[in-house]
Amino acid sequence: MVEGFNAHSEKPVFIYKPHPTVEGAYEIHGFYNDVQDYEPVGDYTPVVDGEPRELTEGCVNNLIALLNKREERMINLENMTSGRLLFQIVDNDTAEDAHKYVTIMFRTHDGTGVSEENAKFRLEKGVFYGRFIKKA
Repeated sequence: MVEGFNAHSEKPVFIYKPHPTVEGAYEIHGFYNDVQDYEPVGDYTPVVDGEPRELTEGCVNNLIALLNKREERMINLENMTSGRLLFQIVDNDTAEDAHKYVTIMFRTHDGTGVSEENAKFRLEKGVFYGRFIKKA
């Protein structure tokens, strides 16, 4: 039997869907911790007017691939962008968000001047620390 044979047919832990109330944004859903169905665990909201939907969805796809630990499913976005994409963990907008979410601001930099905000990515703290940062 080939190792990982069923890996592509297994239900992914994380998926994304268009946000039901925020135009151009996406909700991140997780299926873990004995829940019966996918539940919202975060969101991705572009802050740049006019960003192509294809580019926004590609960024979200790549974040989901990382969350699912399936880097081979990431897509190359170089032909849709110019410059570098940077990120920074930022303070949350509200005390409620600070208790529940880690917020990451993505920024673009074209090599000149100051970087510009591109998108806000919020993810529940338990998901963020469980998937991206391993505690010693």
